[in-house]
Amino acid sequence: MPTWEDRPPPSRESFPDRCMVPLFKEANVVWFRYYLWVEPLAVLNAGSKRDPDATEHFLPPDADDAALGAAAHDALRQSRWIGLDHPDFWRVIHGKWSEEEFYGPLLDRAGVKTKRTLYKGARHVSMLLRDGLITLSANDYYGPGAWEGIKGRETIEVPEGVGDADLGAAIRKALEMSRPG
Repeated sequence: MPTWEDRPPPSRESFPDRCMVPLFKEANVVWFRYYLWVEPLAVLNAGSKRDPDATEHFLPPDADDAALGAAAHDALRQSRWIGLDHPDFWRVIHGKWSEEEFYGPLLDRAGVKTKRTLYKGARHVSMLLRDGLITLSANDYYGPGAWEGIKGRETIEVPEGVGDADLGAAIRKALEMSRPG
């Protein structure tokens, strides 16, 4: 009997489109001085984009670890794989938000008028859920709304089934590793 090592890796041709399962899920956590923003992402064939159908979470900047972890778990649950055959593919891939549509609600929520003020001191963590493991990567500020991962930077990994408080504590640790704006 062949072992799993003898089998070829799965490919798109080996599965009908309706059976394709997401290979991973993604979400972002951004800490502003005014609030925490947890954003689920739509995972596409070649990257991730903002999902117009997902519910974002806004928490107080000093929210406890359990609330932050619960919002992060929910964001990862909402993250969805959108392949070429998905009915929402073209709507998501071509979903363009104007500056006002994207930043307007964020600025209003913070009570500030400029992106520069909003992003002053901001920190960012990207979350990747793959094979039952959540990987948290701290990113450095690159410009208003732009973040950059740094090669060689330590990532934090926790199991998918970790409790909300433990996930929230891990996110806080990753946020502290992020270089602020």
